[in-house]
Amino acid sequence: MIIVQGFIFLLLFIAAVTVLLPSRKLSLTANVLREKRESITSRKLSAHERLTVRIRTAAKNAGFTMRGYTVLTIAAAGIGVVLGNTLFSGVELGFATGIAFLAVPYIFMLMRGQTAARKETEQLENAMSVITNAYMGCNDIVESFFSYVRERNRNRDPGQADTTPFDEFVTEVTLINPDVERGLYILEAKIRNYHFSEWVKMLRMCNGNSHLKFALPPIVKAMGDAKAMQIESDTQMSRVWKDYIMTVALMFGIIPILRFTNADWYAILTTTFVGKLLIGLMLVLALVSAFIVTRITKPISTNLGKPKK
Repeated sequence: MIIVQGFIFLLLFIAAVTVLLPSRKLSLTANVLREKRESITSRKLSAHERLTVRIRTAAKNAGFTMRGYTVLTIAAAGIGVVLGNTLFSGVELGFATGIAFLAVPYIFMLMRGQTAARKETEQLENAMSVITNAYMGCNDIVESFFSYVRERNRNRDPGQADTTPFDEFVTEVTLINPDVERGLYILEAKIRNYHFSEWVKMLRMCNGNSHLKFALPPIVKAMGDAKAMQIESDTQMSRVWKDYIMTVALMFGIIPILRFTNADWYAILTTTFVGKLLIGLMLVLALVSAFIVTRITKPISTNLGKPKK
């Protein structure tokens, strides 16, 4: 029975990874027609496309390849199953823990990427400033991006082989799809920064009316002001993560303690339907709260000035 459940879990996991990970488009007639239509008409990214871009960008910011991310996800699921079986002494709860652990590598990549994002904020502000100044002079979005990329590559150390989203934007609109507006949508999805998002939105408006270009410099200036506030907030954000980890450790640590101190309560919690439902709810809440903590501890410039709903 355990072998059958394990096989079913493996099939479900492979299906989930297949859906989440981006795959190459087959050269079928429908896909070809869709690509031609997208090259002619502008449209926003779908939910799957946004998820694909964000996973790829998170992996890139954290220094992982997509293959490394897949391996890490499989390892995390396996560790979750073993840990769940050890803590809860139940196959169902072990599989539930393994499913919850599927998101752990993505959260880890977000945390690691946020650390890198704090260091790259200054470079991002400089890029926005250079591109804005170039656009003010030439009124051509693609040319202004190309000027920045050309100047950056000229002054870059030959040993560096990193590719920025700005390089990818120039490659996208010059060699793959000439739709500038769609390229800006993709660029916005790659960099999670509120000021950058507002800057890209203004560029999309300028693509239709270049007289709006004078609204770009104030956005760049506001981003510079946000950097000073970032230093003050970093210390407080580290305390938030410490409190979260301590809370989760206490929440789940009490369960194995019950195994030795009160066997009856432990049996009720791990063998009855209500007890398993409670542990499943705890796993969901721990996972959701992890994403919430990740969201509130991201660099302050990613949401500074964002209106509250």
